[in-house]
Amino acid sequence: MPEVSAIEVDGEYYEGIDNDFWENIGESIIPAAAGSISCLDKAYSDNSRIYYGATSGRLWRLDDCFAAEPVKTEITGDEFPEGAWMSCVTANDLDVNEVICSFSNYSVPSIFHSEDGGTTWINVSGNLEENPDGSGAGPGVYWVEIYPSEPAIYFAATSAGLFSTSLLDGMNTVWEMEGANTIGNVVVNMVTARPFDGTIAVGTHGNGIYSGSLPPVEAVGISRPADGQVEVNAFPNPFVQSVEFTMKSADTQLSLEIYDSSGRWVTVLTPQALPGRNRRWLWSPGPSVTGGTYLWLVRKGVEVVAAGKVLKQ
Repeated sequence: MPEVSAIEVDGEYYEGIDNDFWENIGESIIPAAAGSISCLDKAYSDNSRIYYGATSGRLWRLDDCFAAEPVKTEITGDEFPEGAWMSCVTANDLDVNEVICSFSNYSVPSIFHSEDGGTTWINVSGNLEENPDGSGAGPGVYWVEIYPSEPAIYFAATSAGLFSTSLLDGMNTVWEMEGANTIGNVVVNMVTARPFDGTIAVGTHGNGIYSGSLPPVEAVGISRPADGQVEVNAFPNPFVQSVEFTMKSADTQLSLEIYDSSGRWVTVLTPQALPGRNRRWLWSPGPSVTGGTYLWLVRKGVEVVAAGKVLKQ
C-alpha cells in the first residue's frame, strides 16, 4: 500500500499511514477447540465485515473491523455437517448480507446459502448430492463464488469439475457443468471472478488454468447514488500523468479513494476547496502505478456518494 498523508475512517482522520499497516483485528476471533481458520472473505461494498470459517466446520462474522473491539458473532448453521472442513466462504460484493459457504468432505451436504448475514441458512447443494443428506457419490466442493450480476451467478469448484447456477432453490437447485469439453470433470480447486471487467479464472489440479468472460458489473463493490444526485467530473479521461476530479459541494468531510481493477486499495485523497463551493482532487500516480482501469469513489464518512472509473494510459 503506498504511503499517504492521511486516511479517514468513520469520521476520524489518521495521519502518517505507511506500509506498516497490518494490525491484529481480534486477539481471540476463534476458540481453540474450533481448529484453525480455513477460509475468509469480505464484500467490496463493506470493509467493516469479514466472514471466516474453520477447519471444524464452524463459521463466524466479524463486524466493525475498524473499531477498537470488533464484534464477533458465530453464525454456524444448525444444518451444517458436524466436524466437516469448511473449504470456502464468499460474500456477494454488492450485498454484504448474502453469503455462501462450502464443505469439501465427501458424503456431507456441501453448499449453504444465506441472505441475512448468516442468521439463517439453506442447503443449496441440489443435484450435486446423490442423496439429500449428502451421502452417496456427490463430489467434494472446494470453492464457491458469487458473481454479482442481475441475476447473480453462483459457481462451485468441485472434485468433478466446475458447476454454476443462476437460481438457488434449496435442494431443488440444479447445478450445470461449465466447460465440459475444455475444463472437463477434473478437480477444480478454485474459481474467482473480477466483476469490474467480467474476467473469471478457474484453477484445476493437473489440467491448467482457464479464463472466461462475463458481462461486467458496473461500479462493483459500491452503492451508487440515484442518477443526478452527485456529479463528479474526471478530466482528462483517459489520462497519462494526472487526472483531476471536481464536484460541487460545500462539504469538507469528503475523501476520494482509488482502487485498481482487482479491487485492491491504491490511495486516498483529501479535497482542495475551490471557489464556488467546489471540491477538487488531483491524482498524479507515480511510475509504480501501471496503466489500466481504476475505480474511484467519493466517501462522506462510510457513505459512498459518487463513483466511477478512469483509464490510465
